[in-house]
Amino acid sequence: EIFMEVTLFTDASIRKRKPYWAAWLASERGCIVQSGESPKWVKDVNAAELWAIVEGVRLATVCWSSPSVVHIHTDSMTAVQFIRDMTQISSNETIRKVQEELRQMVECSKFVLQGTHVKAHLLGKSTSAQINRYVDGLASNHGREDVKQQRKL
Repeated sequence: EIFMEVTLFTDASIRKRKPYWAAWLASERGCIVQSGESPKWVKDVNAAELWAIVEGVRLATVCWSSPSVVHIHTDSMTAVQFIRDMTQISSNETIRKVQEELRQMVECSKFVLQGTHVKAHLLGKSTSAQINRYVDGLASNHGREDVKQQRKL
């Protein structure tokens, strides 16, 4: 079996009560950048941040079939804490639902998740800071574009 590491940066945004996610993935096989709307039942920022991770991990497994390790970089401490201890069960029903989705993905695919907290809105020139700003903008802009489209209708 081939060992493959994936680096995943994620972020989420909520605009007009609609949640959006963004993910930037890189591996030896290339780079993937995608954003989208989260399910309507994702209503708070912590659940939205976790959902962004679900979508990023899903992209990694669909596009690259079987990563061994997914290194997740997020500005959500809630998400990092869950990734570091996936036995946690949230008292928040929505977060619990997202946690279960992520647990099932890991169990089915047998890869390891590692979480790193990235300070939000860093102004530095480090690669981490630049990618985090980029992903933050993707999630926010996806929401803005969606709101603009609704106004046109």
